[in-house]
Amino acid sequence: MSGAQLVAWAGSDDVESLVWVLATPRSWARMSSRYFAPDDPFDVADVVAVAEGVAAEIFGAPWPVVARLSAGAAAAWHVFEGWCLTGCGGFDPLADGVSAARIVGALVALHDAGHKDDQERALGRAKLRAPLDRSPKAVSD
Repeated sequence: MSGAQLVAWAGSDDVESLVWVLATPRSWARMSSRYFAPDDPFDVADVVAVAEGVAAEIFGAPWPVVARLSAGAAAAWHVFEGWCLTGCGGFDPLADGVSAARIVGALVALHDAGHKDDQERALGRAKLRAPLDRSPKAVSD
């Protein structure tokens, strides 16, 4: 998957599938055997925790930041891409070999550029880092 494809996928907030997609056959077998074992406490929350750790390595940022910024980019990709060309020195997020972490870095820069001062920027970043609401109501909204 290209960096842009990974970022587009991240906007769906389907972090748990990341583990299953990237797992080697051996680790997939170990995780699935634990996941489906009735006497093992390994469950969806554990899969999400592993996935969020993997995602932080791939995207260079905590999962809530990645999911929120990616969803925003997916909703208005033309705005992000235009800003990359003008406000980010001609950076092309769709160029071959561009990593997901670099695209997320540009998304963070765009997010920060939308705040007037350091205090507002810090508040905005704190909101990005806040845990995602995974309650049934939040998921259906």
